[in-house]
Amino acid sequence: MARIEELLERVRSLKALYNDAASINRTLPNEILTEIFSRLRPSEWLGDSGLRLAHICRLWRRLLLTMPEFWVDLLAKPRVFAPGMTQRQGDRLGFYLGLTGSRPITLSLESSARRKAGLPLRMAEIVAPWRHRIAALPISSICRRDDAFLRAFILTSLPSLERL
Repeated sequence: MARIEELLERVRSLKALYNDAASINRTLPNEILTEIFSRLRPSEWLGDSGLRLAHICRLWRRLLLTMPEFWVDLLAKPRVFAPGMTQRQGDRLGFYLGLTGSRPITLSLESSARRKAGLPLRMAEIVAPWRHRIAALPISSICRRDDAFLRAFILTSLPSLERL
């Protein structure tokens, strides 16, 4: 088992070396790559394809992790939050919010017409530390099942909110 882990680590290292040697990473300065990334709008892409950029190579991930505007735009993409929000989904949302720096946040929420429960209260708890920076909070398809979420989230202080 240890040998398998050792070989897998070696494969990961070789992949990293291969990606680091890619011509785009060798010929373009980091400043140019950062400028290219700053013009991307992950909120306009299908699914979570914006996040896939961070999986291309270490250099791209390192650059994207230092760009709060990328993560602010990623959060602006409408997302369906199911009542059974998993730990992983919650952790990911908190991670994205943590990468937004001090920028104003747009958090777009969509709800499914077929859901049997309201928006997850857990999400209100995850977003709480960043609530003061939420400038826009578009929510579509509100239903009675969302009362608890709305009370826990919206009826508390949102000092930067400009658009609901």
